[in-house]
Amino acid sequence: MGNEMVISSNSGDLPKPDITQIENQPSSEGLVTEIDPQLSRKLDHKFDLHIVPWIFGIWLFAFIDRSNIGNAKIVGLPEDLGISTGTTFNVALLVFYIPYILVDVPSNWIVKHFKAGIYLPALITAWGLGYSRVVCSAES
Repeated sequence: MGNEMVISSNSGDLPKPDITQIENQPSSEGLVTEIDPQLSRKLDHKFDLHIVPWIFGIWLFAFIDRSNIGNAKIVGLPEDLGISTGTTFNVALLVFYIPYILVDVPSNWIVKHFKAGIYLPALITAWGLGYSRVVCSAES
């Protein structure tokens, strides 16, 4: 496992060291090796082109989602719901935020144990069935 070389099956590949953290591996002189600046620049550029736009999009959607409740309040949601007096609007918001905070971390733990392609559709289906049941029971 030490400094053994693993050679890829592709004939054009260079031999690759069998180590997990190449940045922290000592060189032959005992010094820590440094990453090639040109390679670092290429990796940064690739990261900027492929990852940063997705992160920005996720941040933008989260920002829009957080601002929606403020927009709804400005447009007249509290008056439509009859909760415009006192702190009832804030209590209504609290009712949604507490379960969100309590369920967020366990939900992420569950995603680690099950495939997201199975867990998320099951979660959406369960939410839809639960909501349908509440609506049906409210109508009868």
